[in-house]
Amino acid sequence: GSKLAPTNLLFDYGIRLGFLGILLCSLIYTRMIKNLIILFFHKVGLFQKIIISLILGTIIQMLAFTGYGWTSPSGLLMTVIMYRRIQDMLRYKEMKNKWIIGNI
Repeated sequence: GSKLAPTNLLFDYGIRLGFLGILLCSLIYTRMIKNLIILFFHKVGLFQKIIISLILGTIIQMLAFTGYGWTSPSGLLMTVIMYRRIQDMLRYKEMKNKWIIGNI
């Protein structure tokens, strides 16, 4: 098991990978947080706003309090899936807005 279980994710990456680990982790997660905030203020439904809020809460919790399990292969896979899904949602919203504006 991980000896760094009670630490936050940034500290965990810093111990394991040094400055490069902290830099990569912060780049990925700040981009995810920024995109989630952008999505939250798009015209999305209540259900999507709840999901975005839960994902934001999870990211902030693991970055600030405990990153237990997020450095394992399954945690990295979840990070990739979340990142990819957020990018797809943002791209879909931008394409939908361009289509609506283009057809006015």
